[in-house]
Amino acid sequence: MPGDNYLLLQLNGYWSDRPYYNPRVRSFFCEFGSDSETVPGYVYGMAVVQRTGCLFPSIAGACNSIVDSVRCSSTSECRWDTANSKCMTGCESLTNSDDCMALDACYLDISYVPSRCIVNACNLSTTCADAECYRTADDMCQYKTTCDRFDGNEARCDGTQLCQYIATTDKCAPIIFCDSYMANSTCNTDDCQARCISDVQCDLITSGDLGTCVPKLCDSTAGASCDVSNCNSKAMVAPTGTALSFRPGDRPLQIFTGHYNTSTRFGVAVSISEGYTQGDQLIFLSNSNPGFMSQFDTTHGLLTVNGVGNATLFDNVMYSVHFASSISLDRPRTITWTMIENSQVSVGPVHLPSQNVLVEYVANSQISRSAAAAQCAIRTLGGAHGTLASAQSASEVKNIINTVGSTENAWIAGSGQLVGGMPVWSWDNTTSGPSVMYRGDAYTGTSTTFTNFVSGEPAAMNEGYVMYTLMMASGKWITRAAWDSADVGGYYCMYDDTAAASAATGIVTLQ
Repeated sequence: MPGDNYLLLQLNGYWSDRPYYNPRVRSFFCEFGSDSETVPGYVYGMAVVQRTGCLFPSIAGACNSIVDSVRCSSTSECRWDTANSKCMTGCESLTNSDDCMALDACYLDISYVPSRCIVNACNLSTTCADAECYRTADDMCQYKTTCDRFDGNEARCDGTQLCQYIATTDKCAPIIFCDSYMANSTCNTDDCQARCISDVQCDLITSGDLGTCVPKLCDSTAGASCDVSNCNSKAMVAPTGTALSFRPGDRPLQIFTGHYNTSTRFGVAVSISEGYTQGDQLIFLSNSNPGFMSQFDTTHGLLTVNGVGNATLFDNVMYSVHFASSISLDRPRTITWTMIENSQVSVGPVHLPSQNVLVEYVANSQISRSAAAAQCAIRTLGGAHGTLASAQSASEVKNIINTVGSTENAWIAGSGQLVGGMPVWSWDNTTSGPSVMYRGDAYTGTSTTFTNFVSGEPAAMNEGYVMYTLMMASGKWITRAAWDSADVGGYYCMYDDTAAASAATGIVTLQ
């Protein structure tokens, strides 16, 4: 402001400049004391109030202030970091699971609910003689994850959800749920069979139309003592649409079991196709599958496993896919798997069971619409030939974008042309002929079914021209001539899942 200005302290703490005569000022602050004139100590005083026994605002600060290793080690909240010669927060005082797992000196014990961070006694042991520890093939001492780690400890054994204490042997053994899955001593429902097959402690024995869930007859350690003729492990595919359960903090859950009776040309795509939420993860145990590479796409909830193998190798690949999540499953997760049968595919293929289709995105910069349609037509999946994708409802648009959506414009199946002087837009990927979805242009048109054009589309067209639809990254549609592909990134192909062989895809639900 013109003239002399002064600082005004506002209620929000910020300063502003004001002239000396500002009528809005109602008060002022005074300060006493200077280098030449001090305020006597009897005029003022102070006191500090804090929690009893605490000299620092955090445990980390208290531990960091200790410089003596003996004193640090004798303080229950702290631990001495030998490598860096400093006192750090103790394992038991860490409340963040990521912080706990990041330290070799600590171990996240998930047998408790909620999980606890404890001192990693196995890692610190020189003999590895503790009942809860075992020595690995590479001579590392690690915690056991099986029930026998609590042998002789009834309280710890019964404190878990999957183990039970056997008093006669003083052992901690897995709880076997095989009988509980059945009704009237039979296991004929999809639910019973899915639970039985997915439980590594059970075998599903079938005889004609009858099934029985029994404790596992054979395992990899049985050797010659196992009567293989009585074994039925991995004899069935988990029934489509059945449900498994998962809770946050559980160990990663093996999703697929059974025998898939198929080989893989290029790999398999496993998708959380419905219900995917950030925090969900699909994990592939690559160390059990040499020659196969995997990548989890967090944007789409899609695990892609690439590799070539026979039916046995493919079974092993499927058994190595696990689900984990750091959040509560407030809604079911539909997990689908689909064979990768085409060498050129950018995202997918993904099975969308609610639409009875399989869909994939193929990146091909500046491809023309006619070339995209032709390439879809020669692609096959499970014996079914592809077409450019349609999206005939808001949920179908959402499903495509969420599972295989591209950041680029991509061709889909819609096309429009003048019929009797009026623009008519149709889906041109149906076997029974075009299916009309819109009549007119952006200003005079009406939808006959669902459409998702951006504002100002579809544009007006001339007689004899055919226009086509592109789907943007947002799911909205724009129109282009077949040759106008300067801003095209690729195309979406779709396959009818009823025409695809059952060996090419499958479904499991988590809840």
